[in-house]
Amino acid sequence: MDVIQFLSSLLDLHRQQLQALTRQGEIQAEVLAQLLQGEGCGGGKMRRSGPGERELRMPAMRQQEQNPEAYLAVFEQAAASSRLPRGEWGARLATLLSDDVWAEETYPVARSSSTPDYYDALKAKILSQARAAEEQSWLDFSSVAYDPAKGVRDLGLRLSAAAERWLRPERRTAVQVVQRVALEQFVSLLPEEAKSWVHGQTPGTMEEAIRLAEQHLSVSNEEGPSPAHVRIKLQTDTSHWREWGKGQQSGK
Repeated sequence: MDVIQFLSSLLDLHRQQLQALTRQGEIQAEVLAQLLQGEGCGGGKMRRSGPGERELRMPAMRQQEQNPEAYLAVFEQAAASSRLPRGEWGARLATLLSDDVWAEETYPVARSSSTPDYYDALKAKILSQARAAEEQSWLDFSSVAYDPAKGVRDLGLRLSAAAERWLRPERRTAVQVVQRVALEQFVSLLPEEAKSWVHGQTPGTMEEAIRLAEQHLSVSNEEGPSPAHVRIKLQTDTSHWREWGKGQQSGK
């Protein structure tokens, strides 16, 4: 790699890191603007502050939110700063989910729930939905096919667009993009049963994927070959003895 390529890669890395921080900065700017203007947000009534508490103001979480991790990080900072009781975080977050995000079939727990663990459950559900959306983006990328009627230029453009939707370079560093590609390739090269199982666990890092694969393969080896493998082995052995028998008969 020459100096120009190195500098270009370095600039690209800085650009991606800045873009990843931009969204979090936008959320924080919205929060600050609403604090200064004293306006309600989230489409619902503002919670009354108790003794020693300040009002928690956050912009609504939109369906097109591309970085739910950053949104939730800002929410937690705002909730802690406003001294909102931890047990009320879930109910407050629920009021910030805009109508295009909220769906009873997706988040079946009532919005008014104030159990201490409701926030953790709601956060896990939001992140799970985000992972599912990313998984769908990966499937869309991997299913791009060549259309002779549209030509190779169309193929290249569609593949590039699908890759950007999947890898989200605006919210990942160059290193994270490489790790994501390597992770998906690693899972795809596993034996079929292990691949399906590890894939269903949605590992977030290569180390986690390796650990899950080792765990599954270890259990599979302890249990012995599957019935399908046994049938194949028996068929092979039967064929061997059948051929041996034919040889014995022809030799007589």
